[in-house]
Amino acid sequence: MTDAQRALLAALRRSGDPLPLLRSLTPDDWSELEHLARAHRVRPLLLRRLAAPAVRHLVPPAFVERLTQQCRDIAFKNLASQAELRSIGALLAGEGIPMIVLKGAHLAPAYYGDAGLREMVDADVMVRPEHASRAWELIQLRGYRPVTAPRCEPGALEWNHMPRLVKRGALGIEVHWDVVMGRGARGTDRAGLWERSVPFAPIGESARALATEDLIIHLAVHASYHHRFEFGLRPLCDLAAVIGQPVDWPALVRRARDASWDRGVYLMLRLTHDLIGAPVPASALESLRPTGFSDALLADAAAELVDAPRTDISDRIAKVAGARGWSRLRLLLRRAFPSGERLAREPEIDVKAHGLLPSYLRLCRLLLRRHGALVWQLIGRRRRSEVNAARRRLSLRLWLATQSTGQDDIGHERLPHDPDVLTGL
Repeated sequence: MTDAQRALLAALRRSGDPLPLLRSLTPDDWSELEHLARAHRVRPLLLRRLAAPAVRHLVPPAFVERLTQQCRDIAFKNLASQAELRSIGALLAGEGIPMIVLKGAHLAPAYYGDAGLREMVDADVMVRPEHASRAWELIQLRGYRPVTAPRCEPGALEWNHMPRLVKRGALGIEVHWDVVMGRGARGTDRAGLWERSVPFAPIGESARALATEDLIIHLAVHASYHHRFEFGLRPLCDLAAVIGQPVDWPALVRRARDASWDRGVYLMLRLTHDLIGAPVPASALESLRPTGFSDALLADAAAELVDAPRTDISDRIAKVAGARGWSRLRLLLRRAFPSGERLAREPEIDVKAHGLLPSYLRLCRLLLRRHGALVWQLIGRRRRSEVNAARRRLSLRLWLATQSTGQDDIGHERLPHDPDVLTGL
């Protein structure tokens, strides 16, 4: 871990003194710290800590000036997004469509207490599956346009939201019908989420938000199972903000177990406790702790969060680079000559138009063009540290996917956002 990474962690912790670390930072370290804060999307939180009288004299004025301007822009966009969501909520309410506000749009006013403290890329809302298409169409009346056509019917397990809606000068909008996707959606108590939801006045009289316990589970599942820790430290800050409020911990443990999400929830809560200093009760952690849990897994997950953003090496490329002899050849052949069914799913291959053999040859050319140089570098050990990082991710992914029964209940191999599904090798 670099000095800048240590300083960022110290600044985000709920307790502790970052002064010793800040005193030792060089100009290059301050540049790295600024880059890290942007990558982890925690610039407002870092600025708040560094603006404190006890530490401000150690911070380069130019650093504060740049971060202050960036945070003003973040606050302006977030406030504009809140106003937009209020209008959208009123529009949907007029059609009899209830709406739950998710993630950042809920967290900023409700738990951070300041719309400018939580960076957001888009605003997520959830409606019931039968309302998803209509809600998506209504929002487009406000000048939004979809980035793609719908991938599936609302309510399908393989996805959980309509295509993202974008508008110039505004944050994107995603209309969800569930909080998870893939086979993990089978464990969702969707009716319970709606029954336990609470009014959310900042977005309007008809808007609602997840109950605290459901919110914690959603944040943990989203960061671990869905995005495999690629969001860095921001999810830990989100969890720490929510955990500062009253939580029914026995209910949270029960719901996480019932949905088979206990591994991801445990790991995220443990990391929030250890890295950010959030007051997660020891009894809750002990109840969620999986049998045979290894501190090595905790260290790998912490490294994943701290090291974000990650490299572009997918799990399968890491497998190929790490394998030897016949094992490596077998992996390459399996990817270059998949089953006919899988070949037909390749987005740039038209088996019906070209035939089976020409399609296999075309796939080989595509893979060589897309990944050939990278795989050659990795096999030649020129990027061994990146291979090790990718294999660490794969180890975490497999551990998360294996429940107490030994079955893959979440179904990550089939998730549409999985880079391996999208990019191939």
